[in-house]
Amino acid sequence: MRFSLDPEDTQIPDLVDYDWEGLLRFSRAMRIAGIVWQGIEKLGKDNPNGPSEEVLQTWKEVVEGIRNYSHSADGTTRVIYQNIRQHGFRAVILKGQGTAMNYPDWSLRMPGDIDVWLQKEGMADFQTASERRRNIEEIRKYCEKFTNNVSVDSTHVAKQIVGEILVDIHHRPTNFKNPFYNARMQKYFRSQAPRQFGNIVHLPNGAIFGKPTNDFCMVYQICHIFKSIKDIGLVSDDLLIIIISFVSLRVKRKRRLILF
Repeated sequence: MRFSLDPEDTQIPDLVDYDWEGLLRFSRAMRIAGIVWQGIEKLGKDNPNGPSEEVLQTWKEVVEGIRNYSHSADGTTRVIYQNIRQHGFRAVILKGQGTAMNYPDWSLRMPGDIDVWLQKEGMADFQTASERRRNIEEIRKYCEKFTNNVSVDSTHVAKQIVGEILVDIHHRPTNFKNPFYNARMQKYFRSQAPRQFGNIVHLPNGAIFGKPTNDFCMVYQICHIFKSIKDIGLVSDDLLIIIISFVSLRVKRKRRLILF
């Protein structure tokens, strides 16, 4: 993973008798086949320990599917963001497409669902309980225009399938069940809201949307991982994220921690 993600890492791993078919199966199961493909391309065609032609061809087909799905997810994200803005909300795309551009090739990250944090335009930044209730009510009324699947909980307001992708609408990024941890975390989220909603980015394909800043993203992702462990058990994707996070994968030139 380090070799694949870091453009400046030229130290080729030990690949003698490497199980490339096993790596392909593992990468597909972990949804990182596109990321590992970048490392295979760095090896070059002349490496005697590289994958066979058969494995290469299969991998190419998988990567092409990931690119197509990634472009589709970007298009869906762009449409959703524009619709949200037209209805008078500010929005941040959490995780997923919001952090894809941290990768050397953003189109090789396998998209999942789309999580969107909303705030009604003109409202204060969640500093009082009444403001937060008003914001939730405004989001709820907006969501009811498009879906019947509206159910306000501690984090979400609605879920909707758009095309092939599940969209989760958030009134706050996440929460903890422990009231002390949660109070501290929500205070941090509220303090960061102006920066996050104001961080507008432009993708190479022309898509424009709000994304978390890198420092916020690292805090949020770790909170999300911790919540997954505590609430629903550790799943394979989370395990991979934790391993990668703790070995501090960084793109040296840009010094950014890459989190899924």
